[in-house]
Amino acid sequence: MTFSLRAAFTALVLLSAGFAGGLSVGPARGDAQLAQATPPAAAPPSANRVPGIDAATLERVVTIAVNAAVERATNTAIDRLQRAVVPPELSNLRQQLGTVERLSNEVASIRRSVISYLAWSAAGLFALLVLASVVGGSIVALLFRSRRA
Repeated sequence: MTFSLRAAFTALVLLSAGFAGGLSVGPARGDAQLAQATPPAAAPPSANRVPGIDAATLERVVTIAVNAAVERATNTAIDRLQRAVVPPELSNLRQQLGTVERLSNEVASIRRSVISYLAWSAAGLFALLVLASVVGGSIVALLFRSRRA
């Protein structure tokens, strides 16, 4: 079952990519237009060469352009298929899951900062208690010293 679905999806993607590629080439000529088209005059073999461009460079440039066009058409076809195949409910659910994940990350960040603030406030309170005990102890020591003398 999975294999047949994968094969059907692959065939649909390739068909869509071919259709998109055909659309990007332009309108097709009809038979009447082909009959009216005049073939170019035969030129000598030396006239077919463009000076400064060799066949390998031209082939690389054409290959890069064709690969870019095919990739663009494939990506467009896949996007169209995903929009057509995925029902709106699943799309909304995916957006809501993204929102939940974002909120979860924000809550975790807030939790970390609250724990940090609590730890620093506990350390400050401890330091304040130590300072108060030192000051109170020194005051009491001064009071008892003055009474003895």
